[in-house]
Amino acid sequence: HELERYIRVIQQEVRNGHREPIMHAEEFKTLVQELELTDICDEEGIKTATLFLNDVGTLLHYDDKGHNLHELYFIDPGWLCGMMSRIITVKERNPFVKEGILDYKAIPQLFNDDTFPRHF
Repeated sequence: HELERYIRVIQQEVRNGHREPIMHAEEFKTLVQELELTDICDEEGIKTATLFLNDVGTLLHYDDKGHNLHELYFIDPGWLCGMMSRIITVKERNPFVKEGILDYKAIPQLFNDDTFPRHF
């Protein structure tokens, strides 16, 4: 599918440091609309395409309105896994977890490099 091919191009841009690994919902919808795909012509089509891309592992999207995750599209699933591994890992890599609890004040220290977009 054309959208999946385009997302793969964007993923390469993310890995090369030319794009951020997360898109807001409006940015993703605009991207899809600009591609002018004949099979994705409305909100329902975007939702269906997103579910497909999520199911096949091309991107990650969570329909979680309680934590506003529905507003985010993780363009590179590998990037998100890497970020999660900084939190859920051995104490040699993350000494901030004590008895299974991470103090939220330590989060900036875990993500203090250029791999995590500051405005998220």
